[in-house]
Amino acid sequence: MVNICDTIYLLYDGGMQDTIRNGGDIDSEMIMHAVSGVTTAKGPNEHGNHETHAAGRSGRRMSNESFITLFMAGVLVVIFLIACLIIPGFYKPQNIINILTNNWYIVIIGIGVTFLLITGNFDMSVGGVIAMTGVLSVYFCQAANVSQNVLANGLGLPYGVAIALALLCAMGIGGINAFFVAKIKVPSIIVTLGTMMLARGIGQVITQGAQRNTSLPDVFGVIGNATLPGSNLKFSVLIMVVLLIVAFIFERRTVAGRRTYLIGANQEAARLSGIKVTKHIAMLYIVSALLAGITGILLTSEYKAGLSSRAWVTNSTRWSWPCWAASASRVGLGRCSACSSAPSCSQ
Repeated sequence: MVNICDTIYLLYDGGMQDTIRNGGDIDSEMIMHAVSGVTTAKGPNEHGNHETHAAGRSGRRMSNESFITLFMAGVLVVIFLIACLIIPGFYKPQNIINILTNNWYIVIIGIGVTFLLITGNFDMSVGGVIAMTGVLSVYFCQAANVSQNVLANGLGLPYGVAIALALLCAMGIGGINAFFVAKIKVPSIIVTLGTMMLARGIGQVITQGAQRNTSLPDVFGVIGNATLPGSNLKFSVLIMVVLLIVAFIFERRTVAGRRTYLIGANQEAARLSGIKVTKHIAMLYIVSALLAGITGILLTSEYKAGLSSRAWVTNSTRWSWPCWAASASRVGLGRCSACSSAPSCSQ
């Protein structure tokens, strides 16, 4: 079986260990050594037959994934130390809290984008989904028929129902992405750029190019401005940390998380192995849109305003938030050995 394979992907302890190009001289002993550093010795048993024995695991080498993970952690430490030397007070806890408070949204949307990048796909629609979900949550919550101003009137739905409907609309955009990318096989960057403009257009129509910020219930601004007891750390940062932990568990401890890496390494091999590639990629697109929707609701709650141009550009650059999310994801993808073979990730 080994001799008919052109390329052999070696997995050990839940991670991609190595890749072997088959030159026709591969045997089980070479594979065992490549995976775990175990050397084998052949000798006669009590019946006079030869069998293979493991010599031990003391020579096991570090996997490529573990090496890159430690390397990226080292780079982060070095950058932090340099910043502490150059910028006065950078190391202070209050400054770290300020950084987290001002950038939590990039981390949340970066979670979903990261898993899609691992599979070799993009999701540029997250910026539009953030704006659309925020506007819809305001529109659903605004009191009905309370003013002659159209932008001051909404549907008057209960807060919980409004948030649920807004998130469902966000997942609907993810479903459109999933259908065209996973099912129809349209390039992901084309589809998600289109759905980004679709979502933003919905927000523009509902706000008429302006913003909605009146006739909102008091509860609307609670979750976006609430802080942890005894600190000024916003509740949004806690949500970010929880989502990061969930993402880590999904990636490292679940079958679905490991399948994501296999799809990124070789979709055809994953399909032949019995993985439902189309369903898996569709699930990732819907989750990415859901995370973008959560981000939009938190931001809208923080500012108590639905703005269709939110999440498009920063104050000082022309970078859209999808680009920030993709950049954050690419830094994390430094430890993904599987995604290096995916065309979209390597360009």
